[in-house]
Amino acid sequence: MEEKKDRSAGDSDEKGFLELQLTEVVKKVVKAGAAMRRARKATRKRYVVPGLLDFRLLARIGKAWTMVDFTGGRSSGYGIRWASLTTDDPVLQVLIESSKEFRDQKIIKQSL
Repeated sequence: MEEKKDRSAGDSDEKGFLELQLTEVVKKVVKAGAAMRRARKATRKRYVVPGLLDFRLLARIGKAWTMVDFTGGRSSGYGIRWASLTTDDPVLQVLIESSKEFRDQKIIKQSL
């Protein structure tokens, strides 16, 4: 009986140690996630397509083609809201800013 008690006491100490390690890992992950969100907020960009309610950009990456959808445009008696896209993805930002439509100012970068 005493051997079982010793094992269970050892198990509880081990569980406590593992829980402590787990809490430390969780704290580090939460802290890293917050840092990533702060970094992403700094690079968030909004792109607008004037005069269109919806727009699909077909862009080429090497030999592949990709589509980027600009949505959210609407028209009412109060005015017009153009199609837009807000992103914090640096790859998508480079893709949009290197497109022919962006160079021809069919897509405009708007401040947030």
